[in-house]
Amino acid sequence: MFGFLTRRHAAQAAVPLPRVRFTSEDLFVLLGGADAGQFAVDEYTVDFDRLDREGMGVWRRAMAARLAPTGLVDSAGEPCDALAEALYPLNKPGVTVEDGSPRMSAGERDGRTVSAAFYEGRATALRREPGRRGGFTVHPLGDPAGWDERFRELAGIPPIVPAPVQERIVCRPDPNIGESIIRNDVAYLRALCARYGSDGRALFGFAARLSSDRALRREVRSVVSADLRDSTFDESLGFTIPTPTGEQWRTKCSFVFPSAGAFMTSAGAFKSPGEIPARSTDGSAIKSPEERGFTEFSVIDFVSGGTLLDYMFDFYDYPEEFR
Repeated sequence: MFGFLTRRHAAQAAVPLPRVRFTSEDLFVLLGGADAGQFAVDEYTVDFDRLDREGMGVWRRAMAARLAPTGLVDSAGEPCDALAEALYPLNKPGVTVEDGSPRMSAGERDGRTVSAAFYEGRATALRREPGRRGGFTVHPLGDPAGWDERFRELAGIPPIVPAPVQERIVCRPDPNIGESIIRNDVAYLRALCARYGSDGRALFGFAARLSSDRALRREVRSVVSADLRDSTFDESLGFTIPTPTGEQWRTKCSFVFPSAGAFMTSAGAFKSPGEIPARSTDGSAIKSPEERGFTEFSVIDFVSGGTLLDYMFDFYDYPEEFR
C-alpha cells in the first residue's frame, strides 16, 4: 500500500510544500488512510460512503489533476521526493502532539489547528488553514533540535519559562481541582497537597498569581499528546486507521501556562500492562481502551527546565499508589 514511500522521484516541486493546500481526500489518497492523529483524515472529514461509490482511483485522479501543476505529484498522483519524505511520519505508530482535543461527534467542533507526528527521528505537522474549505498544509519539522521551536511557531505557543519552584503533584481525577486553583482556594489546595504528599510551594504561588493576573489566565493553551509506539494501525477496511491497541498506549491532555512553566494535565495509561485481557468473560473481543483497563489520573506539574515537547513526550505510567 505504501510503495510510493520507497520509490524515488527526481523532479523538484514548482511550488514550496508549505504553500500548497491539501484536502482531506488528497491526504487520504496519499497516506493510504488516516493520519496518525486522525486530524486531517477521520470519519468526520472523509465521506467513506462516497469512497465506496467512486473508488480510490477517482479520488487519486482528481488529486493529480489539481496538484500536478505544483510539481508535488506527477500526472498519476505519485508524490515527488519532498512530499514523500514529508508524508512518511504521518501514518506511522509514533508520538502525536496537537494543540487541542479532537471532536467526539460530527456536530462538535474540532479544537485542533496543528497535529504533528514524530516517528524514529522524523517529524511532520499538518496545519488546518482558515476558511470553510481552507484545507491543510504540510510542514516538515526538520532536524530534531528544532522540533519544539517549529511546532510552537505553527501553533502560536511561546517558549516555556522555567517555574521558580519545581513540583509534581499526582492525584486522582477531581473536577474541583482546576476551579480551586483558579479561585485560589487555599484551604482546598492545602488539603489536596496534604493528601498527596506535597508541600505545595509551587502550587500556592501559582494559584495566587493566577487569581490576580488576567494576562496569565489568557495565555493558557491546550496541548495533547499520545504515545502510539506500541500500537498497530488497522488495515482491514482497505485503508489504515490508527488504533491504540498496544499495552503501552499513554496520553497527556494538558492546559499549559507557558510563562509560569505550569502544566495541568489529565494523563491516561493502562493500570496493569501485561495483564490486559484480549477477550471479555463472554468470549467477545475487547476493543475499547476503557474495557482493557485504560484509566485517567491528574498531574499538576511545575517544570524547571526543558521544552514544551520535552514535557509532552514524557508520558506517565499509571501510578502504583492508585492501583
